[in-house]
Amino acid sequence: MLSSETTKENIQFAMNMVSQLRKSGIVDPLLGLLNDEEYMSKIMGAIVNDKVLSLLGRWNSLIELLDVVTNDDNLPSIKKVLGLLSDLQRSGILDPIAGILRDEETIGKVVSSLVNDFTLNLLSNWERIMKDLSKLNLENFKYYTVLINEVGEAIKAESVKPLGLTGLLSALRDPDVQKGLGLVVSILRHIGRNYNSM
Repeated sequence: MLSSETTKENIQFAMNMVSQLRKSGIVDPLLGLLNDEEYMSKIMGAIVNDKVLSLLGRWNSLIELLDVVTNDDNLPSIKKVLGLLSDLQRSGILDPIAGILRDEETIGKVVSSLVNDFTLNLLSNWERIMKDLSKLNLENFKYYTVLINEVGEAIKAESVKPLGLTGLLSALRDPDVQKGLGLVVSILRHIGRNYNSM
């Protein structure tokens, strides 16, 4: 047990503290709050609600999280992530992304498109594909797109008919066909010239 002298010191300390609080004007408002049953019930309700009790139950995890978040090494990265989220929110992109993430059907489609055979094959050959693509002369890219578009138009044309020898000879009189043949011959010449280096 505490000695009577220690008890006296504690009582004196408490009285001095109360006196200082009264002088500062804090005690009277506090007493008013304590006497207000409605206000006190709100405070008690806030303290003992399920969320607060749940947080108290996870106190150690919260402390660990705060330790990670406030770590000097992690703060710059966290600031960048928060800045990125803020930019996405301002630009209006964040809401559609959140909507997609909540849509199980869309997420399922995205996941299935990422893990199909084509994607896995693409990833396994990625280095080789990038190496070959780096050899493309991008100044000629407009010609690639023209060629692909024109081939697509020719394939989807409903008026294409089987062509015999007579039809071929007749078609060769067409200036467009002659230009096309000239282009094909030029392409074949380049392929033949570079065949050994492929």
